[in-house]
Amino acid sequence: QAIRTGPPPEPVPSRPVQLRVLGQPQVRAADAEVTTGLRSTARELLACLAMHPEGASAETVIEMLWPGNDPESGRIGLQTALRSIRVALRQAIGAPRAMFVTYGAGRYKIDAGLIDVDLWRFQAALADATQARQPEDTRAALIRAAESYRGPFADGTSYLWAEPFREEIRRRAVDALARLAALYE
Repeated sequence: QAIRTGPPPEPVPSRPVQLRVLGQPQVRAADAEVTTGLRSTARELLACLAMHPEGASAETVIEMLWPGNDPESGRIGLQTALRSIRVALRQAIGAPRAMFVTYGAGRYKIDAGLIDVDLWRFQAALADATQARQPEDTRAALIRAAESYRGPFADGTSYLWAEPFREEIRRRAVDALARLAALYE
């Protein structure tokens, strides 16, 4: 059985926005890339929050995206990025009240009901592979992981905070491919 290559698995159809952070970052809505209205800091914020599926505090986000800034300008930057996300994505999918990034329990979090994140599918596939009891289930999960991994995390960006994450995700992808190759031997 050959390993499939090509585009990552299809996003979850019930989620109107797709966030791709494995490989060149991309935000898609309504079957098109969102190219206007989304500030570069908004894109970086989405990538940052993708690394924190459980959410991240304002302090964590500000320290990652605006290190060395005073807290007040960091908060203004965070609010500006959130506004950019909400305005651009509301317009892209025609949902005037959707939040896309929620706030609760002191944390900002991507709304997983609205946004499909390729990194999360990759991580879920790796977890499935670890928990699988049968070789064919392990193989299927590793194939899903390989299909989700399109390249280094936030490839082509200069996000300084991303370097340690980028290397860890790359290592996990290489390990998954090595395990998959071993299963085919």
